[in-house]
Amino acid sequence: IIYIAPEYLEHTWKQYQKYSDKKFSFTDVTSFIVIETCGLSKAYTFDNDFRQVGIEVIAPGDFLN
Repeated sequence: IIYIAPEYLEHTWKQYQKYSDKKFSFTDVTSFIVIETCGLSKAYTFDNDFRQVGIEVIAPGDFLN
């Protein structure tokens, strides 16, 4: 769990506005920013929106293959 500091929110809002052509939620964009800021490149998620911004998705069940 990461505390979403005001700096994250400001950056997220700016990015959210840039993605106005997408159907990303504010929560999705916040996650994108946190992943980027933490230097991560993968996310364990059911949400394929992450692929659209270059984040590798580890889908449930991938560990079983």
